[in-house]
Amino acid sequence: LAAQVQEYFDDLDACYRGSDFAITAAGASTLAELACFGLPALIVPTADLMWNHQERNAAAFARRTGAPWSTTRAWDVAALAARLQPLLADAARLRALATAFAAAAAPDAAGAVVQACEQLRAGRRPAGSASG
Repeated sequence: LAAQVQEYFDDLDACYRGSDFAITAAGASTLAELACFGLPALIVPTADLMWNHQERNAAAFARRTGAPWSTTRAWDVAALAARLQPLLADAARLRALATAFAAAAAPDAAGAVVQACEQLRAGRRPAGSASG
């Protein structure tokens, strides 16, 4: 298995496009980027962050996509290897996971937020918002 491990990548676009699988934290922006690129990943929430938000991000994203994830507290190399090896060895399963990631993407999210803010500013309830 060829791997590149770095704390920071200058060209994320090239990095994502050149990857088949990632191991990553569970920041909201990172998960959104992975979804937009359809890049499947093992998600490892950064521990001890405010309100444990990355663990919640990981759990919610995993429910939506089927992504494997593990907390650092539960990190077990042998168990993770046993769980990931069949996935990484099965091109069809890896493609299905990539498809699930891509289906979770919302590349127009920023525009939708701006549009909702503009509607609120104009005194209108944004389309799709709950009434109450």
